[in-house]
Amino acid sequence: GQTYVEGSAKAFYGSDKSGNWYEDRNAVIKYDEKTRTITATNLFHTSGEKLVFHTSLDDPFAAFNGKEIQNTAEYNDFQSERPVTASASLSLANANESLLKKSAQESNKDYVDWKVDINEPLYHLTNVKIIDDSWEHQIVSRESIKLVNQTQGKTLVEGVDYDLDYTERKFVISMKQDVKDHLVLTYRGNVVFPAGSYPGEDVAVKNQVRITSDKILVTT
Repeated sequence: GQTYVEGSAKAFYGSDKSGNWYEDRNAVIKYDEKTRTITATNLFHTSGEKLVFHTSLDDPFAAFNGKEIQNTAEYNDFQSERPVTASASLSLANANESLLKKSAQESNKDYVDWKVDINEPLYHLTNVKIIDDSWEHQIVSRESIKLVNQTQGKTLVEGVDYDLDYTERKFVISMKQDVKDHLVLTYRGNVVFPAGSYPGEDVAVKNQVRITSDKILVTT
């Protein structure tokens, strides 16, 4: 199911040379939860405006993994003889494939430097946790963990922008604010050779990284 996001409805009119619409700041927009009706009055133009609103999903990851989300609305005004039906649908790829991209930037027999791109599509994510675990033949250096807001070009601060729960088996980053920007996580995994290995032996260094979120808001 879906729920209307309070205060998300906005009216727009016209457009500039780049095709960007102007927000109608004169519009008075109200939502009636009982009838699930959005009413817009005091519009700048009496025709040619569009109304944009958001809904949140009861299951925030329902749009991923190939499941199509549909929304149908009926539009009516004083000029309409009958309601006009409008519909929209949304289907996204696998959640972690869409929100995360992991790669090894540099490595040798002693360490691997990892990079994780987070939320490149610039979705609006709430209550975000980034979990890195299932380490094989490596221990991540806590001091090497760095999180950068790539969109704004600034380094995020532990205890201010996020909390970090670290052990020598995994770490969990809990964001303190909603995530709307592209983040980049980097860290170093120090290689640990298994018992019985010999100098110069190649070992497979592995880990898993995933993301969880209460809500994923996408404008389409």
